[in-house]
Amino acid sequence: MKRTIVFLIPFFIILFCSNIFGSEIELIEPIGTNGGINWTSGIIIAKGSGAPSPDVQNPAQGRILAKRAAISDARRNLLETLEGVRVASTTIVKEYMVENDVIKTRVHGIVKGSKVTDTKYMSDGSVEVTVSMSIKGDLLSLFLKPVEKKAVAPVKVIEGDTPKPEAMPEKPVAEPAPDVKGTPESKVAKTEEPKAEEPKAEEPPPLKLPDYTGLVVDARTLKLKPALIPRILESSGKELYHSDVVSPEGAAENGVALYSRDLTAAQTNSRVTNNPITLKAEKVSDKSPSDIVMSDKDAEIFRAIIKQKGFLKQCRVMIVID
Repeated sequence: MKRTIVFLIPFFIILFCSNIFGSEIELIEPIGTNGGINWTSGIIIAKGSGAPSPDVQNPAQGRILAKRAAISDARRNLLETLEGVRVASTTIVKEYMVENDVIKTRVHGIVKGSKVTDTKYMSDGSVEVTVSMSIKGDLLSLFLKPVEKKAVAPVKVIEGDTPKPEAMPEKPVAEPAPDVKGTPESKVAKTEEPKAEEPKAEEPPPLKLPDYTGLVVDARTLKLKPALIPRILESSGKELYHSDVVSPEGAAENGVALYSRDLTAAQTNSRVTNNPITLKAEKVSDKSPSDIVMSDKDAEIFRAIIKQKGFLKQCRVMIVID
């Protein structure tokens, strides 16, 4: 019996995530015991429950109070889930909240405004509630441009308070004129003629790309960790795709990137359709489990995309991982 219970615990965790999130091709990451994040839809979900008070005589009133308690419990679990979400690299939301009181206050406000997406009334009078919120919009905007903790007034410097000592003019030293007489012609300094500039090596013509509508990065088998603000790098470590490449409006509206567990599903996602380009990631960055490194060949294609296409500004990027 004990062995059966141990087996059933992971089964119920998987079943819980499948029920609240849905499709198997979507990338779902459980966080804690009562919630998780759907990296494909960009939705964070948590569950909570509330029991009826034994002091309430009216069953209807008991249900109302139980539902209210369930919503409060679900939002506490949602906050706990959100705190464990990776923002970039190895940094999670909770670390931003600890360091910045403004971000902490705004995160609490966003969680408080989360939507109740499902309510179940149990036969014993208890209530189970599911709440959800998007990673896009107000939440993501907090991390794209971190909020200052406190504005510091610039220090004014009034000229003339501390007069600088005047520099004493130096007397010019007369140099003896060169004795041109008797100087061999070969030793007389000649004015050098300017050398003709060497022709610069011609730059290779830029790659001409088809009318791509989005980017799909295949990062399967690389053990990449999803994050709110992932980066795509060259092999040298130079950034190709990061928060400065995208428009703040596009990132807030769409998310910097979304994820899928299925390549075909990613290529047909409305985010990148109807003609996305697919590039294969070379590896995951040694410094960050959420950053992708491209080969030199694909980095060249990526640079051409940045110059010629506008879809990266609108964050039309899907990343495929296991």
